[in-house]
Amino acid sequence: MAVKLESRRRWLKFRNFFDSNHGIKVNFSGIHMKYYSAWLYATKDDKDYIQSLNHPDLTNGDFPVTNNASFSQFRKKRSRLELLALANEQKREGKSDLAQFIANRGSKAVEEALTVGWELEEAEKKLERSKLTRFKVLEKKLEEPCVEGCQGKWLVMAIDILTRNGIDVMVFAGAVCVLLEKGHGKYHNIYLKGPANCSKTFLLNPLNQIYSTFSNPATTTFAWVGAKNADIIFLNDFRWSKQIIPWHDL
Repeated sequence: MAVKLESRRRWLKFRNFFDSNHGIKVNFSGIHMKYYSAWLYATKDDKDYIQSLNHPDLTNGDFPVTNNASFSQFRKKRSRLELLALANEQKREGKSDLAQFIANRGSKAVEEALTVGWELEEAEKKLERSKLTRFKVLEKKLEEPCVEGCQGKWLVMAIDILTRNGIDVMVFAGAVCVLLEKGHGKYHNIYLKGPANCSKTFLLNPLNQIYSTFSNPATTTFAWVGAKNADIIFLNDFRWSKQIIPWHDL
């Protein structure tokens, strides 16, 4: 027999109680597919189960159609809201699978489906990237055309900005190379100082197009979430705060 409970709990003590006092083996699972998973659980060890008249044949079935919504429908949608809009669009076309999936699952399950879908989509790319150093990534990017709107003008403008500010182009380029090679750590950072709107951000902005970057931490307890997965960290107009990071960790 399978029973769907209203909430999740720590069920170990109940499991031990049933076993020691009544000799009943019970199992708890937080993953379910509505009726199908209940049917699957109740029949997996019972070859002589009895079903009601006209019960649908589920013996050769996979998870319900709502669980097999086309992956291509998910992979270009990043948020639940975008997925809802797509479901509504498909419903007008007479396709209700995606709408049923969203309706029959909680928002958490839908978010997990989106997350897993994108993880699958990007897995090979991330695996390939994990095998490359930052320099190798840069070398590969040199073979690609400029980003839209650049038209090869960034380099000319960057050299002009450095020259106007009395900064040797090769010294600046060398500092960026050390940053990419040595990574994070003391004495391997680049500090640009100057008034507002003097192109400080502009000089390093191409790195945002090449690498995974993290910008200014929020002023919360989990201010640095995501930073450890970034190739480069930007602290624009950064103001130190004990709430963001203790002094002894700097």
